[in-house]
Amino acid sequence: MIRQFFLSVLLFSVLMAPSLGHAVSPPWATGQSRGQDLEVVLMTFDHGDQIPTWFGHTALMVRDKRFGAERVYNYGMFSFAPDMLVKFLMGRLEFWVAQTSYRGTIAVYKRESRGIREQVLNLSPEKRLEIAKFLDWNVQPENRYYMYDHYFDNCATRIRDVIDQAVGGQLKVAADKPARYSLRGHTRRHTQRNPYVDFILTFWMNHEIDVPIKIWDEMFLPTELERVLDQNSYVNEKGETVPLVLEKRVLAEGKRAEVPEAPNFAHPWFAILGGVLGGAGLGLRRLRAKQPDKRGVRIGLGAYFVFLGLLVGIPGLILGLFPFTEHTITHWNVNLLLASPLSALFMPFGAAIVFGSKRAERWNERLLDVIAVLTILAVLAAPFVSQVYWLPLAFFVPFNLCLRGLGPLSFSRKS
Repeated sequence: MIRQFFLSVLLFSVLMAPSLGHAVSPPWATGQSRGQDLEVVLMTFDHGDQIPTWFGHTALMVRDKRFGAERVYNYGMFSFAPDMLVKFLMGRLEFWVAQTSYRGTIAVYKRESRGIREQVLNLSPEKRLEIAKFLDWNVQPENRYYMYDHYFDNCATRIRDVIDQAVGGQLKVAADKPARYSLRGHTRRHTQRNPYVDFILTFWMNHEIDVPIKIWDEMFLPTELERVLDQNSYVNEKGETVPLVLEKRVLAEGKRAEVPEAPNFAHPWFAILGGVLGGAGLGLRRLRAKQPDKRGVRIGLGAYFVFLGLLVGIPGLILGLFPFTEHTITHWNVNLLLASPLSALFMPFGAAIVFGSKRAERWNERLLDVIAVLTILAVLAAPFVSQVYWLPLAFFVPFNLCLRGLGPLSFSRKS
């Protein structure tokens, strides 16, 4: 999957290379275009297979029918520099807007079998020319960069704001109504195709994506921007109420299942998985207590806790480090009680148990006590915090408590 993603990026770069510089400026940049000859089009691209494409994409296209000039303005450009991953994790990844080839853009998304739709915006000639000139200004090197934020400043919100400016703020007024879902709900709609990705993203994000939002905020998603434009009208310069979209075109049908209309509730499956994994650890601990001299049991127990440190400790450690980044949606996360960074200690303790360390076993048992107490605190906190964390609760409560031996599976460990 990663290989396919990078191949797509490479193909995109090759197809766009001739148009990125554009030795010849478009006619609207040189003052040659007339507003009545321009067409401003919102392009919406359906989701793809790779994680960065799960939320779809959007762009603005400007066409001068008199000169036959076309440019696609894409706010989703970023660099695959060596420090890209670090910048992303720190919340400091710069994106930029670039003008690209219309035909090349279509070719890239058709190759990926992604749906492509166009909406011709119903704007006056003056507003079309105004948008075209703004986009040309925006792609200049000194103006093109912005600090990416998945929810509040991305390829779709940038275009949403351009359109809203063109209609005098009427789009924002029309979208000042309660949204269908929270940001978490919309995120889960797009990520639940992969249970692990769905879980880890839900686990890492805090209460900020659970607060009630407006339709305006939903338009961080390209398909929501498309839907809202379809459903709304505005009052133009002549005082007429007209639809925002003049014409719709389908350039390619998507070949994938549609994004679900609602997030699923897979909590029982995660609870079962947590109980099974926790019960397996409890069984090994009980076996170790009954057969303290069995080398195979000791090695199995130690290996289990190394695995546990990797499974729970690493995500918990990352969550514990997020407050030092610009990702405010990860700060003050109650899930730190369920998967404490302390869980990473299971890795060295487990490794030491494999090699026969009694001290590591004692410290490991104390760590299990701490984890159990923190888990109970997380359960007690649920009614009093605004963060929605039922999915992590469903997994970690049976996992942590079964592992420690609380509840019906408890046992007395031999000293």
